[in-house]
Amino acid sequence: PAPADQPAPAETATRLIQIGSFSSIGAARQAWDDLQERYPVALSYKARFQPITTADGRAMVRLKVGPVADARAEALCQALSVRDNWCAKAG
Repeated sequence: PAPADQPAPAETATRLIQIGSFSSIGAARQAWDDLQERYPVALSYKARFQPITTADGRAMVRLKVGPVADARAEALCQALSVRDNWCAKAG
């Protein structure tokens, strides 16, 4: 076992946070570009564009960013001024 005076290992950043859902890949990419321009902290993360179909059959694109450690997800959502309820929950 590690001695008690050693710090615990850092949490591994594996989570993606959802920034929003958009009607097209172009709109999602533009939102990502705008976010990086307004909030330099976003430059530290990679974007993932996830095409989905909603329950009513509409095509949408989710913009997710990461990887982020679980403990940091909510703070990052706040730092990026994301008000989407799914931001810190996305996983």
